[in-house]
Amino acid sequence: MRSLLHGAPTPPRRRPGIAFDVAFLNLAGGIAPSAIVQALERTGHASLCFYGPPGTGKTAFAEILAEALDRELIVRRASDLISPYVGETEQNLARLFRDSDPAHSLLLLDEVDSFLGDRRDARHSWERTQVNELLQQMEHYPGIFVAATNLMSGIDPAALRRFDFKLHFRALAPAQRLALFAREALGDATLSVPADLARHLATLETLTPGDFATVARQRTLLAETLAPEQFLRRLTAECRMKGEARHSVV
Repeated sequence: MRSLLHGAPTPPRRRPGIAFDVAFLNLAGGIAPSAIVQALERTGHASLCFYGPPGTGKTAFAEILAEALDRELIVRRASDLISPYVGETEQNLARLFRDSDPAHSLLLLDEVDSFLGDRRDARHSWERTQVNELLQQMEHYPGIFVAATNLMSGIDPAALRRFDFKLHFRALAPAQRLALFAREALGDATLSVPADLARHLATLETLTPGDFATVARQRTLLAETLAPEQFLRRLTAECRMKGEARHSVV
């Protein structure tokens, strides 16, 4: 299990496209992934908030943690729990914590921003009761709870204080872009990326491991052999699409 935290890719569980490697996590704040695992091994309980853009490795790191700690990963999304009936969402949240085994599982709640909106902005009583229910369950849960979100703004300040760790997952750093491109497009992470391609990669500041996974899946599904230049064009298109989505008006 330890090897998962020291450069060896973990076996893929989702539609990964690429093997995940903690070397391509870009966490703000200087806390190393190995330090997180050591803390969880020592205590057996903690609440963690993973936040950052899609594709930066939040869910994949939860998988790494569960495997390194030899725990079952239980993943639930907001859409699994939200109900149109009054009080049923709160019941679903309570059941989620009650039915999990805190000694042998790691609980991941994705899209947690759906439940932890700032109560000062709440217009309906159920918005406040959902926040209160989740905070109460977090407070008393004796296991490892991970909340993940792409949207950190607007989360209730009191909720943020309940998390032992708030880990900001960022887009790939320049050196990570080069290494991952070398691994996926050139076939060897130790190879040097040609200067013209490296200059282009330097401009893709929003590039994430998820973008590489998307291009790799395309390559597999289409049974293609992509030259490095073609792989880079696909990555560029993924980054451009994110910019267009951000500026589009619905």
